[in-house]
Amino acid sequence: MINNFDNSIKKYTFSDRLKEALNKRKMTAAELSRKSGVSESNLSRYIKGTYEARQNHLYLLAKALDVNEAWLMGLDVSPERTDWQKANDRLVDITVRLKTDPEFAKLVLLADSLPAEKLPALESVITALLT
Repeated sequence: MINNFDNSIKKYTFSDRLKEALNKRKMTAAELSRKSGVSESNLSRYIKGTYEARQNHLYLLAKALDVNEAWLMGLDVSPERTDWQKANDRLVDITVRLKTDPEFAKLVLLADSLPAEKLPALESVITALLT
């Protein structure tokens, strides 16, 4: 059987990239654990190369380290988070807040029920509150 896949695309291990990102960010595993929510014991396994992170931990680590998930996985891509990834981070943060903050969820539902012509007024009020 012929292997048509280019196995050279993945040049580094997840462990290599995790160590590199920690070094570049001058961050300890304990700091990364606090910032990402991934336990120190899991981080230790990832750093040693015993395990590779699953998708949810990969996302949390990449976000906390401000690196591209594909780069962190070892692929030959730019380490910079893309604009799309940064926008997605904000949406994830909002979704988490919707699930955990009842007052925030209540305000979002109220805003969602406004007719379109009232949205500029709401934007003006929010902008005034933020300044």
